[in-house]
Formats: sequence, C-alpha cells, structure tokens
Amino acid sequence: MIIAEFEKSAENFVGFNISGHANYADYGKDIVCAAVSSALQMVTNGLTEILKLRCKIKKDENNIALKIIANNKTDALKSGYAFIESFYLHLKLLAKNYKRTIKVIILEV
Repeated sequence: MIIAEFEKSAENFVGFNISGHANYADYGKDIVCAAVSSALQMVTNGLTEILKLRCKIKKDENNIALKIIANNKTDALKSGYAFIESFYLHLKLLAKNYKRTIKVIILEV
C-alpha cells in the first residue's frame, strides 16, 4: 500500500511524504504506482522548476518527502500550496477508485 501523508498548516498544504508500493499489479505493470509516480514528479517539478520555490526534499528507495521552505516569495508560495492541494485531491481520487492501494492522511503541523 502507498501511504501518502500530507502536512497542513492552518489552511495550507505545506508538504507531503509518500512511501510504499500500491501492489495493484506486477512490477512494471502497476498502473496505480505509475499514476502516483507521475503525479509526484509533476508536483515536485511544478514547485521547484516552475514556481522556483525552495523546498526541503528527502528521497530514498521507497520514500520521498517534500516540504516547502516558509521564507519563499508570497505570491509563489500561495501557488505552491495549491499545487500540493491538487496532488492531495488527485491521490484521494485514486484511493477511491483503487481501494486498498493508497491511504491518504492529513497531518496538522
């Protein structure tokens, strides 16, 4: 199962931690893992390459964590929060459609 933990501070999604495997199908054929990986790459690139936000990113074999660093430009920061919230909504929909493959959690920080 993929565990997706989203950090929320007040009304803003400020980071996430994604770990595990969906185990929906064999390695290389798992459409749930592919969907999560693709969305994860999109949101990470959107935050760092498009919005140019400074983020703390920690990655290992089965886990990636990202948190927006608070002292970024205010206008880009709001867009960054929206990017992460969109990622959250995407994973909630995948979890609903592919039960027992993804667990989505919100952590208040």
